[in-house]
Amino acid sequence: MKNIDLQTLSSNEQTFVKQFLGNAPQTLLSAAIIQNHPKNHKLIRANDACSYVYILLKGKLQAIEERLSYEPYHFMEISAINIVGDYELFIHDISRMVTLITMEPSRFILLPAKDYIEWIRGDAAALFLRMQMLIRLTVQQSQNERKIHFLSNRDKLLHFLCFQYNHYALPGTLLQIKYTHTELANMTGCSVRTINRLITYFSKENLILIKKGKIFLSEDQIHSINGLLINSPRA
Repeated sequence: MKNIDLQTLSSNEQTFVKQFLGNAPQTLLSAAIIQNHPKNHKLIRANDACSYVYILLKGKLQAIEERLSYEPYHFMEISAINIVGDYELFIHDISRMVTLITMEPSRFILLPAKDYIEWIRGDAAALFLRMQMLIRLTVQQSQNERKIHFLSNRDKLLHFLCFQYNHYALPGTLLQIKYTHTELANMTGCSVRTINRLITYFSKENLILIKKGKIFLSEDQIHSINGLLINSPRA
């Protein structure tokens, strides 16, 4: 592929690129480029034109809804390997629906949106793979929403902390929760006042560790949190 050196990619990345773009036309492949972005880079802005589709090869994105309220709502994390920026193309929306920001250093393949949608309409194998990915993501979102819909504010925050630890903690180490109280409120649907109160309570109960204003979690604390969630009354 012109502009793409597959040797710079990991084996998993190469496998996906070859599978997904294996039958793509040379015009699309020639326009494809690799870009690397640092943490906190705004990859996509809500309401911008849909110019590119992005294959997330490495890293993680935060999806932020900015069009429904004055306060941005952080509603989803997107991990590699994934595709973003084509959902609007499938529903014929000419502008971006959400904002996407990198949560860590990330690598992407950029594909021109117009060439991408023209190609994938006629490539049954690529379209089927993409539909599988979209359906899987939709199901995961629905399951998560059902799980937390009837939870108390306490349990919403505890579930969020468990998710962070289970996905990002290294064995035998403390995990730092790198979010402000405002961000935690947006991600859990709680108020900032409620988050402040819960963080104070969790610290007193030794469910979390506070160091220089930062939140940390240990394996033992996660075991305690899991016990609370298992015994928590359900609606």
